[in-house]
Amino acid sequence: MRIPSKRNPPNIKRLAFLFFFIVLILYWDLFLGIPRGLLLVVRPPAGETSIAAEILRLWGSFALFALLFFFTFSLFLFLIAHFILPNLSLEQHLELWKRLWRYLIGRHGAAIFLRNGKVVGEFGEKSRKGVGLLLIDRQSAAVIEEFSRKKTTQVKVFAPGIVFLNQRQKIRGGVDLQPQRRSIAELHAYTKDGIEIITNLSTTFTLGQPPEILLVTYQPLEPHHPDANCLRVIQFSQPPLSYKITNSFKRTVSSLSNELDPVDREEIHRFVQNFHLEQPERTNIEESSPSQYFVDSQRIMAAFYAIPSSSPLQTALDWTELPLQIAIDLFREFIAAIPYESIYAPHRPIAQTLVELKSQFSKRLRNQGVLAFQFVQRKDNLPIRVGDEWDVSKLIFFPPQKLSSPKFLRSKGIKILNATFGELQPADEMIERRLFEQWLLGYQQGTAQPLNNQGATSPMTVSFISQIREEMANKLTVETAPSRSETQLALFFERLENEIADPSTRKWLPEETIHRLRQLRRRFMGSEPPSASLT
Repeated sequence: MRIPSKRNPPNIKRLAFLFFFIVLILYWDLFLGIPRGLLLVVRPPAGETSIAAEILRLWGSFALFALLFFFTFSLFLFLIAHFILPNLSLEQHLELWKRLWRYLIGRHGAAIFLRNGKVVGEFGEKSRKGVGLLLIDRQSAAVIEEFSRKKTTQVKVFAPGIVFLNQRQKIRGGVDLQPQRRSIAELHAYTKDGIEIITNLSTTFTLGQPPEILLVTYQPLEPHHPDANCLRVIQFSQPPLSYKITNSFKRTVSSLSNELDPVDREEIHRFVQNFHLEQPERTNIEESSPSQYFVDSQRIMAAFYAIPSSSPLQTALDWTELPLQIAIDLFREFIAAIPYESIYAPHRPIAQTLVELKSQFSKRLRNQGVLAFQFVQRKDNLPIRVGDEWDVSKLIFFPPQKLSSPKFLRSKGIKILNATFGELQPADEMIERRLFEQWLLGYQQGTAQPLNNQGATSPMTVSFISQIREEMANKLTVETAPSRSETQLALFFERLENEIADPSTRKWLPEETIHRLRQLRRRFMGSEPPSASLT
């Protein structure tokens, strides 16, 4: 079966033949000088005419014309090379000039583009061998294999720009340096108490950015004996909007979070202790801001050859599929350690709980990719505490270091930018109704207690919860048995709508959660909310 190809451009040989045919017509007398000179050599004329002088005149005129023609044409090609690819060095202009000559005589190699990590070229150009040209856009990097005479292969990574290929080089492929996003819908997982939940999962990652640098410090229980478990990541307060245009604002330490993996904490702790011993003289070092796209040859090669093909006839999986697979496994492990009731506990806003869980999961997946740290301590050897003003002149910054603990995404050079999931919906619709009945029964009997020890951080205070519990218990005791369940649900949704109407609570709730509450009321009560609090 013949595969239809793209329409080929006009044949360069036909254009060259047409050009030289026009020149032949315009300079017919000069071209006729060659056969006339041969005729004088074969059949010299009788007379005193000098044969040598006549041959020199005929052939000399043609040679001078040919020399001037090729010189002018070569200069013309050099000017074309300058306008095709400006801002090149003289050596690069000469290389491009040579490739234009090869293109005219049809002996050129591949002349293709690399755009957004994909090889783009005319039909047949990708398979050409020989001296070629590769143009790489600003969002891509090229992976090229070079075969030596000793039958060894060397892999090279080229940054955005122009690459002149020789006869031993072959374009293996390219990578996109822009942030990549992958997602999966209707992902199934199980909570700690065995409830199957369904959600959407997405992650964003890249190869074109340097590792994120985490500022870490010790928060020791005993100031003189810090260990790896005392390492914390420094978080800063965000400036108010009115302070962003002033120079007088100074950041403060808002929290010291324990978000590092144990293996990473051990690596950081070993570095800090060895740095104390080897280099007692420490200097303040802060990382400069990176460029838009960062090219790291080792990271790009590790990601490009991450999953080799198991069969010669089967193409290898792309590196962009790896982060989502790791995120799926990590999410199922993460949810398996959380009870379902703690996610939708009545004493805490649902939105606030989900925000905390999403933040924890995003940091866990971030720790699986490339990451760097910079240890910070005070010059007076006192620990950095929450609320301290961030004064660089009073701090000592250790050199930034990349974390090298063995992790799959980290070994492939992939940086995780973000990871999140949607609403955690139970696979069985009856689970939500059973939880509602359990919570309402606790309110009625006055025995409902918080499901964890984190404290009520919701705008619903403990006194307000007690008031709701007492009021609902008094009302529910006077109801008759046949209508008791519907009355409990009606009272529950009434109190829930009143709480959502409070602006201090509404700010925690996204639109998807409010829409979900409307669905629950319509499912259990068979009616829409009487007020606009859930709209």
